[in-house]
Amino acid sequence: MPESARRSHGGLQQAIELHPAEAFLYLRRGRHYNSLRACDRALSDFDKAITLAPTSALQGYNLLVELYSLESSVYSGCPDSTRRDPRKAIDACSARSHWTRRAAARVGS
Repeated sequence: MPESARRSHGGLQQAIELHPAEAFLYLRRGRHYNSLRACDRALSDFDKAITLAPTSALQGYNLLVELYSLESSVYSGCPDSTRRDPRKAIDACSARSHWTRRAAARVGS
């Protein structure tokens, strides 16, 4: 892992230790893992962020949409063929669509 990636990971790890209920931090670290093609770790962080994402606020809906989109991209494009799963990629896309519609309905009301 390059030094800049190691520093970034260390900072995110420290932030998560201080704020373990903050979904956005898991999203950021999951993106970091995804950029390193560490699919298992990325999916684990995306799943954790999904469980923590606040769904009562519009930001929560937007965060969920982004998380499901990222999760879908990992399932469809992971270089590790054991992690590629077209069915899970489709399921994540379906979940993303669901939360996109809920966010749109919330804005319209």
